[in-house]
Amino acid sequence: MKILSYPLKTSHKRIAPAAVSIGVFDGLHQGHLSLLKKLKYYSQKFQAKSVVVTFWPHPQKQTLIYSLSQRIELLKKIGIDVCIIVNFDSHLSNMSPQEFIEKVILKLVKPVCVIVGENFRFGKDAQADAKLLKSLSLKYNFDAKIIPSRKVSNRVISSSYIRRLISQGKISQANKFLFSPFTILGRVIQGQGLAKRLGFPTFNLNWGKQLLPKIGVYIVKVKFNNKTFKGICYIGNKPTFKKNNKKISFEVHLFDFSDNLKPKEIKVEFIERLRVQKKFSHPSLLIRQIKKDIQNTLHFFSIK
Repeated sequence: MKILSYPLKTSHKRIAPAAVSIGVFDGLHQGHLSLLKKLKYYSQKFQAKSVVVTFWPHPQKQTLIYSLSQRIELLKKIGIDVCIIVNFDSHLSNMSPQEFIEKVILKLVKPVCVIVGENFRFGKDAQADAKLLKSLSLKYNFDAKIIPSRKVSNRVISSSYIRRLISQGKISQANKFLFSPFTILGRVIQGQGLAKRLGFPTFNLNWGKQLLPKIGVYIVKVKFNNKTFKGICYIGNKPTFKKNNKKISFEVHLFDFSDNLKPKEIKVEFIERLRVQKKFSHPSLLIRQIKKDIQNTLHFFSIK
């Protein structure tokens, strides 16, 4: 997949012909997949390149379900030909709908069709909708395809709804709507060694600007160095050891793990919330609970 950034730093020949889809695509949920399937269909129909135009950072300044690198990786898996990353800055946010089409879309591609969801908004203060895009398509000689929102159990699948589920710790429910399980790309940082002293060494992680699930213990799979490990993840403020601590820790304990592996980044794939955070009167009780968490997680994997 070819990746371009806007504003362009070098001269660029317009991609032509192009079937284009525009959106943030945060999370790449089932609704997005329906739209991108249509994109690929029309790109084949018109013998055009499939082009996704996405934005960074998030136009509504939302906490991200996926990092930009994860979003790009998933678009590659789907088989998109070109991804254009548009820098959403003050200049772009003040563009009128017509300016956005002229100065961004038509500068980068020669579209035969533009495919968007029915709730698509663009232009300054998100003032324009899919209907206006339809009228602009007549002026600029491309076909506008408006795709109905995908519904499950009479609920529209949206990034905001999935974001809410994750924030509530309802990971398995959120995963039903996502292209792949909710995953955080975490940078390994130095911890205090507390978990190791308890007998359960962990990787401490910095999660950047990504959405973090609700405090608690989770069943996870962890991937790095082309290896996959099963494990448990703890997100919380260590109430057993620290009173009134507001700092949140994000750490994972892996099964069948060798200490000689020292990754800089790891992918934590969330599968199920195991339990809420608890405060224990003595560390020995916490150790007993962690052992129980591990047993429950191993049982979960054995029956899957």
